[in-house]
Amino acid sequence: MILDNFVRYQPDNQLRLAKRSPPIQEDTVIVMDASGSIGSCEFEQGKIAMSQMMKMCKVKAKKAGLSYDCRYAGVSFSNSATLDFNFSPINQASKKIRTVTYPGWGTNTHAGLEEAEKVIRAVLRDRKDARKMVFLVTDGQSNNKQKTIASAKKLKQIWNLKIFVVAVGNYINGIDEMAKVASYPPHRYVFRVEKLSKLKYIFELALQKMIHPGVWPTLKPPKSLCP
Repeated sequence: MILDNFVRYQPDNQLRLAKRSPPIQEDTVIVMDASGSIGSCEFEQGKIAMSQMMKMCKVKAKKAGLSYDCRYAGVSFSNSATLDFNFSPINQASKKIRTVTYPGWGTNTHAGLEEAEKVIRAVLRDRKDARKMVFLVTDGQSNNKQKTIASAKKLKQIWNLKIFVVAVGNYINGIDEMAKVASYPPHRYVFRVEKLSKLKYIFELALQKMIHPGVWPTLKPPKSLCP
């Protein structure tokens, strides 16, 4: 699902057609829930997962014989939102996200989405052709459902962004809210994972599938790294 929708990966038998395509150009704002319910250990695992996700653009382009210009910005939110780093190329963004700090506290998701809008709005004129996305990682209902849905609606309708939501946890309070935040249809834009450490594993499997298509993955599910 992640390969199909977010990464838009094409297997080897489609690479001939892909090589006729223009360079891959993407701007993605990663919006990470840094509230108290996430926990510092899982937050660290989430940062590693996001770093893994960034590599997919490079691998996808290399497999298709295309050039790429993929950039990532990082926003975290709890009681308020913080722009942790502005749009940066893959290698820089991958390092920067590892330095993001974990504050804990509340779940003001709307603040994170509003910060993402500011970042996207600043580059709209310069990169009109870039595919623009928000990748939201959160584990539950926001403190203000109405504001969160309204902020997401603005991103989708006015700025024409695609919003992907990673819903973390087995029993997620507010999954209906996340479905409304994500782009439509929800089954293509909402991904559910038990833990952020599992998301890291999913991205590792996806990378292995991209690099070695047709080969059975050798990675094993990770043992729980967090209490």
